Amino acid sequence: MQAEIALAGRYRQQLCPELHRRAELANANSQMFAPINYAALLECRQAAERQLEQENPLLYRNRAGFTFYSAAGHAAARLADQQLELLQRQGCRP
Repeated sequence: MQAEIALAGRYRQQLCPELHRRAELANANSQMFAPINYAALLECRQAAERQLEQENPLLYRNRAGFTFYSAAGHAAARLADQQLELLQRQGCRP
């Protein structure tokens, strides 16, 4: 998931760098940063996801329905699904 989060973060950084920076550094206990416009942040995230989906082929969708666009994420997710399948065939419950 880290590879997918990093990939999505790069798109958010490109589309709305200041808002992305503030959201990444935000800490509910800190008064250092001005309040974040969460509607704008949500809009930015949705736009970044749309652009990511348009510019990258879907490499894998895991058993839980998460999508993977990065090679590292795809490989790890596929391996995890294979391990879960093996455990289930052996009678284990995830």
